[in-house]
Amino acid sequence: MSPAHRPGPDGRFPQELPVETCLTCHLVVNQEAATPLTVRLGYDPAEPFGVSVSFPCDENRRSRWVFSRDLLQDGLYEPTGEGDVRVWPSGGCRCGCCGSTHARILLQGPTGYALLDLLLEPVQHWLDRTWSLVPEGTEESRLDWGVVEHLVGRRPPA
Repeated sequence: MSPAHRPGPDGRFPQELPVETCLTCHLVVNQEAATPLTVRLGYDPAEPFGVSVSFPCDENRRSRWVFSRDLLQDGLYEPTGEGDVRVWPSGGCRCGCCGSTHARILLQGPTGYALLDLLLEPVQHWLDRTWSLVPEGTEESRLDWGVVEHLVGRRPPA
């Protein structure tokens, strides 16, 4: 049996394992200043609709945000999102003829916000890997509907 068809120690096959990558981006402090920051992008085929972005808050804690994979994909090419997470293209020439070279992700919480500036190409490459594992339109087939049925079955009658 080839390695691609053998389960790993956790019982999951390689095509079911999470896809992660670490990228250096910039945490935008203000219009004139940004500081380098390493972020981890994560995708788990067992949770097919979401992606995560995590980064260090301090020496002992990481901030982890989970939001829609579609929101990230769409936001690379047009402004997308409302509320806590927004994504939009940035960079390139002002007329837009060359396209954008960066994407910005704004994460807003009750105690503050983070504005991340990432190179678009490595984010798209990582997203392409997630789409090859779980193509668009097939996400629902990955969900464990038994859990939902169990929860629905436990609801008291209306």
